[in-house]
Amino acid sequence: MAQRRAAAGKGRRWRRGEAPALDDTDTGQRGPTTSPRDPSDVAEWARPAEESQADRLRRRAALLRDLAEARELRARLAPRRTRVARLRAMLRHASYRTL
Repeated sequence: MAQRRAAAGKGRRWRRGEAPALDDTDTGQRGPTTSPRDPSDVAEWARPAEESQADRLRRRAALLRDLAEARELRARLAPRRTRVARLRAMLRHASYRTL
């Protein structure tokens, strides 16, 4: 049975550098081979809801505020983080010297 499975190529683990043989029907893609181009093919819940320009700009402004806040926080914490990393490295080296 193991020989039959290996011969069929199913359930076999490939080693590094090997590749499974592709049959004529295999496109190498996962999922459906056609993508929906017609808006009527897309499900109703997948379509973006109609929104006003003001709502979009309001959400964009909030996102940009959050990004700026995160950037400031990262810049403020970076010196402390590097100082702590430097102190930990010094302690690691000191512990090896005492052994």
